[in-house]
Amino acid sequence: MAGTILIVDDNAEEVRHPMQRQLGRVYGPENILEADNGRAALEMVARHRPEVVILDIMMPVMDGIAACQAIRADVDNIGIYIIMLTGRNGGLPEGLAVGADVYLRKPWDFEELSAVVRKGLDEVARFKESLQRQRALKDQVGTLTDIRWAYQDIITSLTTGLILCAPTPAGRIRYMNPAAMRMAGRPPQELRESPLDQLFADADIGRFLDSILANAKPKNVPKTLKTDQEGHTLPVLVSGRVICDTRGQEKWLMLEVRAL
Repeated sequence: MAGTILIVDDNAEEVRHPMQRQLGRVYGPENILEADNGRAALEMVARHRPEVVILDIMMPVMDGIAACQAIRADVDNIGIYIIMLTGRNGGLPEGLAVGADVYLRKPWDFEELSAVVRKGLDEVARFKESLQRQRALKDQVGTLTDIRWAYQDIITSLTTGLILCAPTPAGRIRYMNPAAMRMAGRPPQELRESPLDQLFADADIGRFLDSILANAKPKNVPKTLKTDQEGHTLPVLVSGRVICDTRGQEKWLMLEVRAL
């Protein structure tokens, strides 16, 4: 199983080097990279594009939360599997909210570490295979731009707002159609990659997302949309569901928003 693994921790003697030796015996030492802080990790990610990144939370210069958020904000890093490494009890929801895939606690068990890394490499391999199939389809039916323009008029003319979010508890916003942008009253760059609580004023928006992730498919639930930074709001009805690919793997959370 080919793949590059980046270990990011400021504790070389007790964490980084032992982990490098353990994973090096399984995947080859030439496939294990190291960094001692989040900023150095970003440089390594940009240079090597590892398949798996193991990030400690508490580090100098830049902590793991900020580094994880920066990795996820770069579209060139799509597909990287991020494991958050922590020795504290708190911080788990915070890390998941910025895009971590899984958590591993210190002190780690080697079998657990190996299983989590193997799962990450498997998921990245599946993602790359899916990407290759999409590129092959693109060659068969023409450019994706041509396909997009075939449906652009339909998407633009909808009066229903469509919001696509990452399938995480925070629901980071990836796309809003023109109707949703008009309701929000803010430019898309202001909201892209923001959690949904930046768009909705409701305190229970997290539970609403949890119900979608559980495939409950809530329909026409009253919510309150924030229309600017000055406290103005808009009452709306929101429906949600999980969009899956042809193999049934979860890809996006889709929200349909209708103004009352």
